[in-house]
Amino acid sequence: MRKVSKLQLILSWIAVIGMAVSFLADASAIVVNTDYNILTNSVSSLAWGPMGWIQVLSFYCFGISVAACAYGLYLSLKHDLRPSIGVVCLMVVSISFLFIGTFNAVPEGAPMTLSGYIHDISSFFSAIFFIAGSFVIAPSLKDDHETLFHYTLATGMLSLILLGGDRLPTDWPWIGLRERVEGINAAIWIVVMSIAVVRKDRTL
Repeated sequence: MRKVSKLQLILSWIAVIGMAVSFLADASAIVVNTDYNILTNSVSSLAWGPMGWIQVLSFYCFGISVAACAYGLYLSLKHDLRPSIGVVCLMVVSISFLFIGTFNAVPEGAPMTLSGYIHDISSFFSAIFFIAGSFVIAPSLKDDHETLFHYTLATGMLSLILLGGDRLPTDWPWIGLRERVEGINAAIWIVVMSIAVVRKDRTL
């Protein structure tokens, strides 16, 4: 049995509050950009409009939240190879979101730039490493936390299905919807796992 440390509690709060700020910033950016269509426009396109820095803030807060959750899980999960690899995957997700916020996507129809390439690669990394992290972490939850085990597998599977949306035609009109479901799916998992860390008085 191991009590939750103050550091774990702080990390949990950072993850939860960071995710809340991320979604509040995103919602604010949508309100400011009156021509934005939440269903058909990409999330990244909000950074091109008025007060685009709000969307950049959203990306940064998302990345910080993932990092806090990852470190909290590192302190809580049994230190076997598999969960440690999962935590590394989540840290890659965190860094990817910091890059997504720093390097803007290229507006539709504009020539590709270095910033655009970095943004697109970081977006792909954030998705693929989140999927890998959830699938790798899930087995370590099976024995003592069966509900979290099944939920983590389901989260990873949904993310994998949504990633397949990248293979749809480029003129597919619901790119915004796919990206937002993908983000909400990951965000809820981050919040749930961060809360689970501090609700248990033993190693996950």
